[in-house]
Amino acid sequence: ALGAGAAVLAATAWTLGARGLVTAPLSDSAQLRAGLAALLLPDRPGSLDSAAECFNAILQRTPGHAGATAGLSLSYSLRYFSDGRDEVWLQRAAAAAQQALAADGQLALAHAARAWAEEYQGHEEQAQQEARQALRLDPLNLFALWGLGDLLIDLRRFSEAAAVVEAGIAAYPQQRIFQDLRGKLAFQQGHYAQAEQAFRASLALEPDVVYAYANLHATLERENRGDEALHVLQQGLQVRPNSRLYSSLGSALFYRGDYLGAEANFTLAVSASHGSPNQYLHWANLGDALRWIPGRENDARNAYRQAVLLLQPQLDRSPANATLVSRMGLYQAKLSHRSEAAVLARRALALAPDGADIHFRAAIALEISGDRSAALAQIVQARALGYPIHLIDAEPDLLALRRDGRYHYQETQP
Repeated sequence: ALGAGAAVLAATAWTLGARGLVTAPLSDSAQLRAGLAALLLPDRPGSLDSAAECFNAILQRTPGHAGATAGLSLSYSLRYFSDGRDEVWLQRAAAAAQQALAADGQLALAHAARAWAEEYQGHEEQAQQEARQALRLDPLNLFALWGLGDLLIDLRRFSEAAAVVEAGIAAYPQQRIFQDLRGKLAFQQGHYAQAEQAFRASLALEPDVVYAYANLHATLERENRGDEALHVLQQGLQVRPNSRLYSSLGSALFYRGDYLGAEANFTLAVSASHGSPNQYLHWANLGDALRWIPGRENDARNAYRQAVLLLQPQLDRSPANATLVSRMGLYQAKLSHRSEAAVLARRALALAPDGADIHFRAAIALEISGDRSAALAQIVQARALGYPIHLIDAEPDLLALRRDGRYHYQETQP
């Protein structure tokens, strides 16, 4: 099995020759294993660079090597996913995956790489086909199981996703990735106790991956365990700075009414030095904080415009992604584009009628746009689907709605 703790990531190894220590290149197989192991730690500084160095070293010796080309494609997809979001990485991932398949159409890793590239380009059906073909060729291919499980969760095909995730856990019980997916799957369904258990299991397996700290924080916040959630974030920041951790800390402070503290963390999240300026969600969060700081209204609008600019290409590629649609609707509402906001909110609801978060975002968008009755209806649905009441009560955009007598009347209904 591929391990997360591979220590050999360099292009050479030491051997003893007649004149002392000399360098000798690693074998292709050893270097491929090292590169694939590095891909399993995409948030660790230098890890994706090390992976690419391994794959490129193989390609220098063996041009057209299908496995190394597929690994290179996966490294490009992960660069896009992690903190990059630069469209160039998507183009390079797709091109490398095509080259790998042309070199060997029977290589499962090449099909897995193609699946990742297709998914991030918004071609969900093609991505599923490629991932399933990879698993037909190699039922234990880690990257195919990882990619397919994540895709099915995003498509809200939860029962299918669960089967893939559990297959991954059975095949790789020491690999934190599938615990992360188990947690994500539970979180999306509102099963927060199960999500917490999975994210803690992920951290027990690999405590240096900061994504799980952010995920565990979000879960604890949903469970109204705010002090524990903040403690988890600080544990993650002790490991290393990361834009997702700063963004999560900003959100925690925002819901405590500390808008200045939230703004400071969201600014770190969008900075080139400490965060990722290409993540639309970080800019939207910054806009939320700035909106409630007197005199910063124009800055807030500029942040929302940047969020829309970064989100639009993703939405163009994945127009049926309910999360992307609902977030775009919310940002349009905060930019006072009321008609666009209403259309997008209703489109998102049609795509995911059972999504508590979708109903909650729709409620905010409709309330901001002046449709109180529709907003109240969406809040009722969000609560019925399990959206936490304490987060509804902490949302500043719903302050006037919560003072509406109809809101309290709905609270008393069975």
